[in-house]
Amino acid sequence: FKTEIVTHRKIIETIDEKMPILEYLGITATEFFETWKNIDTTILNPHVETCMQMFQKKGIKNIVYTDWLRDSQIRILKTYNLLQYIEAVYSSEGSYLKSSPKNQLSHFIKPSEKDSYLFIGNSSSDIFYAKKAGINLVWYNPNGKVYPEIYSSDTKISIIEISDFKTLKKFFSA
Repeated sequence: FKTEIVTHRKIIETIDEKMPILEYLGITATEFFETWKNIDTTILNPHVETCMQMFQKKGIKNIVYTDWLRDSQIRILKTYNLLQYIEAVYSSEGSYLKSSPKNQLSHFIKPSEKDSYLFIGNSSSDIFYAKKAGINLVWYNPNGKVYPEIYSSDTKISIIEISDFKTLKKFFSA
């Protein structure tokens, strides 16, 4: 999907192509997709809600930009009572993945408002997107992954690396 627009149809076609075992199991790619999109593997840090409340009070916009499906992300946010703090949920559906060189950053972030955003991410695609968009980044890295490119000399954004949201809570309450 690096250079293709993400659609349900394309996801199902990819599942069908890359997972031939499904046919052996008597499961269609569509059946697999419909089940898979509803699986929640989220492990929520207990300090996330407090951080989101603090960001909201400080005028930092809480938005979600996910490579996952929008409806699935909204369901997860509702499950954890976080949707109330979210201004908008954006997805790569009907667009390109965050890490795609074809991704047009301005579709929801106006250049004049970049300082109103703080990108919180936990993957290399999140790092890539924040750097490309010029949005300050909190990199949630609980497993100590190493991405040397995150601190390269061409980085023009502020980056805070945290392993726990309690750290972020302390940082913003200071």
